[in-house]
Amino acid sequence: MNKNLLHTFSLRSLPLIMAAIAMIVTTTVSAQTKVKIDDFYYILDDASLTAELAASEDTGTYATGRVTVPSSVTSDDKTYEVTKIGDFAFSFNTGITSVVIPLSLQEIGDGAFQGCTKLSSVTFRMTKLLSIGDAAFEGCSSLGSITIPATTKKIGAWAFAETALRSVVIPDSVTSLGGNAFQGCTSLTGVTFKCRLKAIPNSLFSRCTSLSNVLMTTDRRNNIDEIGNAAFFSCSKMTTYNFGDSVSSIGACSFMSCTSLGKADIPSSVTYIGHDAFAACTAMSAVTLPDNIDSVSDRIFKDAHALKTITMSDSVKYLGEQAFAYCTSLKSAHLSSQITEIPFKAFAYCAKLSDINLPASVTVIGDSAFSNTQAFDSLTIGRNVTSIGDYAFANIPTLKYVYMPSTLPSKTADGLGDYIFSGDSIEALYAEWEKGPTVSSGFFTYCDTLYVPQGDLLYYYRRTGWKDAKVKRMYDAVAVGIDDAVVDKKDNDAYYNLEGIRVLNPRKGEIYIHRGRKVLYR
Repeated sequence: MNKNLLHTFSLRSLPLIMAAIAMIVTTTVSAQTKVKIDDFYYILDDASLTAELAASEDTGTYATGRVTVPSSVTSDDKTYEVTKIGDFAFSFNTGITSVVIPLSLQEIGDGAFQGCTKLSSVTFRMTKLLSIGDAAFEGCSSLGSITIPATTKKIGAWAFAETALRSVVIPDSVTSLGGNAFQGCTSLTGVTFKCRLKAIPNSLFSRCTSLSNVLMTTDRRNNIDEIGNAAFFSCSKMTTYNFGDSVSSIGACSFMSCTSLGKADIPSSVTYIGHDAFAACTAMSAVTLPDNIDSVSDRIFKDAHALKTITMSDSVKYLGEQAFAYCTSLKSAHLSSQITEIPFKAFAYCAKLSDINLPASVTVIGDSAFSNTQAFDSLTIGRNVTSIGDYAFANIPTLKYVYMPSTLPSKTADGLGDYIFSGDSIEALYAEWEKGPTVSSGFFTYCDTLYVPQGDLLYYYRRTGWKDAKVKRMYDAVAVGIDDAVVDKKDNDAYYNLEGIRVLNPRKGEIYIHRGRKVLYR
């Protein structure tokens, strides 16, 4: 046996091979049902007068070149119709170059021609074939074309995986199509679906790196309600995929690494999109997420380098880790008003991100959530936030003004991470704590001026982390007169100081009353 083939197929095929060995042992014991006729072994069924071309220990020594499977065989003056090529009948035979399938054959068993690396041609003679088994032609690396008979109802899992097929027509008769059936067919350029399926199976065309055309009539397309996990993973030549109007689920990694996929019009019928579904789709430029989904899964658009805008509806309640990380062209993101967490690296390294809303519903901002972006020039931490992770706002060159409410945890260990603003150039940071929480050394190294509430300023000069700020000043943290501020209704853009006096020339980094609210002037 070829050692490379053994390495490729042995691990996944071991259970099937063991089953085949068990079958051989069993049929050897029952010798009356297994006979050798003209170099092939058959299992004969006297009741139905049918025969199965069976696996044999010496298949590799007699089956070479062109193999023609007979339509019938005779034994003891009885004629048996050959209806099946048994499981592993010719598996890993490197001598077979072509096979002719007779009219009588109804089934090709599991692994029947698995690993036949020189098999380049399979001819069906007006066959009544109903089933192609699991891994039946897997690893037939010379098999460049095949016409699947119009009578076929089942194509098993891995049936044509790792073959050299260039195009495939899946006939209307097919009702069962196994996962991974065409995985790794790197020469496959086009597929035509004539069958009516409810789902595209898992990993059906995974790593079909030349696949560019998936042809399906509208009624067939609209019958599909699920795209399986990794169904089109790494189909790097696919430029578009047209979803039907009934699809509800797009599986994990389904279009991951489809590097030419520039457009994905996700229909409103979709309620679920799995993790990594469009990760590394480097040509995709814009996506609007359907109104019916309630979660944006982990890494869903990670490394989508051309993505410029993202819009999600308020139905979304969960935002996954690294959902948009490394989307280096992303400029604008509209987030749902219902999400409560911006998780680990959700927008990390989105270097052009400058337009994003931070919903009031957010309670947790994870590690590196906005690091290496341009997401903010001024930042007011919401009063619902209870945790900010390490490096959450690190390396944001545009961030100049920060307001941190006293509702944040009083201790770093309780939810205030390390190096939150590392690498930033903050001109003014306002902290509401009368006595700030414990922070690590270097916490405010990048802060020009730290504003703290009126009180013991000496406290901040002595505290680790806080004393790193270049300048420390006091401000009135209570909005004096905010309830009684006189607001000129004719001029809604007017600004007032905390005593309610109108300010004609507000200064950046100072706090004012604007439209009845305390604001930080940018």
